[in-house]
Amino acid sequence: MQAVISTVKWAKAKVDGQVVAHCGVGYILFVEGHAEDTPDVYELISERVIHNEAIFDRERGVSECLWQLPPSDEPDILAVPYYAVRDLNQLFFVMGFSDRAEFEPHNRGLLELVAILRAKGRRVSMVESGMVVDLDLEPMSSVALIGIKPKKKAATDSKPKKSKDPQKHKTPPGRKGYLALSDYREVRSSSPTRPKE
Repeated sequence: MQAVISTVKWAKAKVDGQVVAHCGVGYILFVEGHAEDTPDVYELISERVIHNEAIFDRERGVSECLWQLPPSDEPDILAVPYYAVRDLNQLFFVMGFSDRAEFEPHNRGLLELVAILRAKGRRVSMVESGMVVDLDLEPMSSVALIGIKPKKKAATDSKPKKSKDPQKHKTPPGRKGYLALSDYREVRSSSPTRPKE
């Protein structure tokens, strides 16, 4: 199935873990975990975990994302670009963007993206309604979860640092852990406060 990979906006997020991307109808988010990286979509798949929720800014007429992360001992805030993979049959306004010029389309198919990631040594899987499907045989579905798992790092002699503050490992008040992206046509206009720029 053909898809458009589009540069959207910049968001800020804490970084931890490995990449997990949630998608709604024809919508997949990829996350970059290193602020110094170049904006190349194939280099933006980092070894991090970020869950997200799409929101619509009615005043500016654009859609953005809030990042919800597991507790981390690394409190640094990093700027991260995020990307949308969208079915060509869907219109731009369905995603909430008022101006087509906000996108930088790359005419790449989803399967080609998967092939490139696998060639880079990444294990890519797609889960649909609790079932594992082969992206080499199956098209992108309306609801899916894509996880890119990094290679295991070599063992080192250094011991992992333990946090002295047990509160760091608790979910922040008012949040329910991980947020999944629902059907994009039903996104809410209100959402939790974003980290300040």
